[in-house]
Amino acid sequence: MVIETRALVFNQDELMQSAHAYCLRSGAEMPEGEMSAIDVGEEATGEIKLTFSGPDAGTTEAMTISYAQMAAALLLKCREIGIPIPRHARKRLEPAGENMVLRIRVAEDAGPAKEAAPERPALPAA
Repeated sequence: MVIETRALVFNQDELMQSAHAYCLRSGAEMPEGEMSAIDVGEEATGEIKLTFSGPDAGTTEAMTISYAQMAAALLLKCREIGIPIPRHARKRLEPAGENMVLRIRVAEDAGPAKEAAPERPALPAA
């Protein structure tokens, strides 16, 4: 069986942009202020901490999102920037230091094959 594997690495800025866009799109209640940090944390916790700089100097607030939510955010980012992700692929999100890796695995039997459109006969010349 043939298996294709890809690894897409997202840095801190891309993670913050993606998480922010996902929260806005999903209607999640975010703290006031600008997102200032993202803490990937350990995979075992299943949570990612988003830190926001509060409106008052020196104040911060935080919220957490799940790995599943972050994966959804990164898949939206991929769609936005034109990286094709097969629908039937297996997707896994892994921490990589301060970055995150979205692993995509496609097996030859990953999804239904699309049948090719039947060829149309050529039209006679007029």
